[in-house]
Amino acid sequence: MVLVLICLAIWQWLSWADNPGYRGKPVRAWVREEVMSQSSPNTAVITDIGAEAVPYLVKWLDYKEGLSQTVLRIIQRRTAGSQAPLSLSEIRENAFYLLGTLGSTAKPAVPELVKVLETTTSARRRALRALQRM
Repeated sequence: MVLVLICLAIWQWLSWADNPGYRGKPVRAWVREEVMSQSSPNTAVITDIGAEAVPYLVKWLDYKEGLSQTVLRIIQRRTAGSQAPLSLSEIRENAFYLLGTLGSTAKPAVPELVKVLETTTSARRRALRALQRM
């Protein structure tokens, strides 16, 4: 049991060690917090992080959740009222919005945004808005 805990601690440390940090927390954790924000995302934090946030924001553009996460979100939405978790569409909307607030710093995300423009999904409008802000 102790060996398992030690292995988990080492794995956690290694996963944080290769991840850029901001204010003592990994950038990916900050991005996740802002993308999943119930209110408007804190653009100041993402702007301060800058280019290091771009790859993590790009990952959220195509966010998919597993079956257990979907079931949990549906249950929470039905019981939580106004504090219900965000829908997948709202999560992606926040990612597009935050990329747009980075302006030209987010230029590495352009190829991914162009891929979204080539789809027939409703995300095209969000991708276009993010590109216009760059």
